[in-house]
Amino acid sequence: MAVYRDEVAILKSRDINEYDKIVTLFGRWHGKFSAIAKGVRRLSSRKRGHLETFNLCRVSCAQGKSLDLILEAQSYFSIDTKDTKYDEYERVGFAGFVVDKFVPDNVQEGKIFDMWTDFIQGQHGKTETIDFILNILLLQGFVSEENIEKLRLGQVNQVNQLTFEKIKLFVQKIIHEI
Repeated sequence: MAVYRDEVAILKSRDINEYDKIVTLFGRWHGKFSAIAKGVRRLSSRKRGHLETFNLCRVSCAQGKSLDLILEAQSYFSIDTKDTKYDEYERVGFAGFVVDKFVPDNVQEGKIFDMWTDFIQGQHGKTETIDFILNILLLQGFVSEENIEKLRLGQVNQVNQLTFEKIKLFVQKIIHEI
């Protein structure tokens, strides 16, 4: 069983039984991948607080047959949920959704990882979120620079102003077309 380390961002997680979770990680060196966090839902788990959604951490994982196993986790940044407003948290969540949907599994995407960590640690305003999402779509080849300029100027679909809600609809339209 090979063991490796990576600097990761937690994109999402889901419970698989009473004590375990499957966590989707976006790593600097390993790209986007899923791993099992055994016992992380126990109250006494040392990994519990480190593997929360949108945390940035350093992890050690062991390669498994189908999914990797998280051995250790140490977070170095987490979003302060007390000071974060609901609409700001919604924008971060949607940006994480875009990263999850448009970044392929097990492909190193260092530039996108750096953009994601800068976004998570920075401001989560509407314009910052829109810029982040459009840059992800541009880097992954889903839109061209010309279409982004048209979106910004309101020339696509007779959009008068580029808002966060319109970006959400635009992304959902792209997902349905794939």
